Amino acid sequence: MKHHQLLQLLCSTTLSLLLGCTKGPDMTSPSAPSSPVGMPSPIAVTSVATGRVMLLDRDKLDLIRTVEPEKPGAAPGPMLVVEDKARRVFYVGNFNGGLGRIPINGDTPKTLDLGTMLIGMAISPDGRWLAVNGARDLTLRLVDLESWKLLSSVRFGNPDDPPLHSYMTHGLASTHPVWLPDGSGVLTEDNIHEAVVLIGRDGKEKARRRLRSATHTFLMTTTGHALALAEGIVDGSEPPRVVVLELPSLKMVREIVVPLAPDEPAKLHHGSFSSDGEIAVVANMGPMHGEKFGTTVAALRWRTGELLWRVPTVRNAGHVRFLDKDRIVVLGHRDPELAVLDVQTGKRLETWKVSGTNSLGHSLGEEARGTVLVIDSTAGRLVRLGSDGIKNQSPHLGQEVSEASLPE
Repeated sequence: MKHHQLLQLLCSTTLSLLLGCTKGPDMTSPSAPSSPVGMPSPIAVTSVATGRVMLLDRDKLDLIRTVEPEKPGAAPGPMLVVEDKARRVFYVGNFNGGLGRIPINGDTPKTLDLGTMLIGMAISPDGRWLAVNGARDLTLRLVDLESWKLLSSVRFGNPDDPPLHSYMTHGLASTHPVWLPDGSGVLTEDNIHEAVVLIGRDGKEKARRRLRSATHTFLMTTTGHALALAEGIVDGSEPPRVVVLELPSLKMVREIVVPLAPDEPAKLHHGSFSSDGEIAVVANMGPMHGEKFGTTVAALRWRTGELLWRVPTVRNAGHVRFLDKDRIVVLGHRDPELAVLDVQTGKRLETWKVSGTNSLGHSLGEEARGTVLVIDSTAGRLVRLGSDGIKNQSPHLGQEVSEASLPE
């Protein structure tokens, strides 16, 4: 073959691969690359009102594709999203009434019927299994991602029991499952009985720890500990606490009270670690409805229990991210503003604003060049925001848009 013909063939093949015109490698293997070189993964955004999944270009926020459910209409519950970078798919709760598998390359979606309304999901460290919480049935499902089959359903409490406190986390019996770092089990919540439970990979309950209130989620350390974010009781009878648990025994190491302002209702939501893993910053959301709400964000050294600072921030403060070693950004679900705080003191350094909104969604992703991605639920769009305002935004994506394949 002549030299110029070989060059033409190579160029044609390269262009076809970039455009997705030829069949690429088998994307069902966990060892498959997460994305083409230099091409960031798209973002999946969901609309509960329509049951749709929208895939967006991560850089420009342009709409790539809309994936419709088989039956038009609202989803039966929250549509949380987890990205499987190895397989190049998104897993979506309550898509088509079950667990959805949405390929990035445009192949036909699949749905696995798990028999109930779903909520949080987590991929095992080895990438083989997905842990899925039922929202109200105190049952954890373990799904084999290679065969796309349900391996086991583990009931870890009676869902018909009355909750110890009626205002448990969003009315959900369980929320966010988290795998142990070694992949040997899943830590999840029994919020009816205000306990946390460790389920082994064999489908058996390994340990249980009763706490003083319901737990929304966990922060996993690199030292063999988990931080349970215990919400507190909304009437003030119990403050929120960060509970340090030893793994896998769930032995309680310490409880760290998160002090709130007078008359501020408790509902600790999410948190984040500093880059060295020593400082945990947590946000108190409070109730999402009514005249009273949470604003407190607190920083603490979880190893010693030292409270570094606590400050009022934004309405329904729910999600925090470290922008860098010196700055934290805080999102409030019922506030158009995001507060940027000093890591050492909690002092507000800047205020970033999403104009025209009164509701921000349940995702906050830190991006390059000191920006974040947030969901403007009022306008049904994804927004990139920085110190000098909105950088770019997606088109309108529908009603009740609040979840995306970004960190919770």
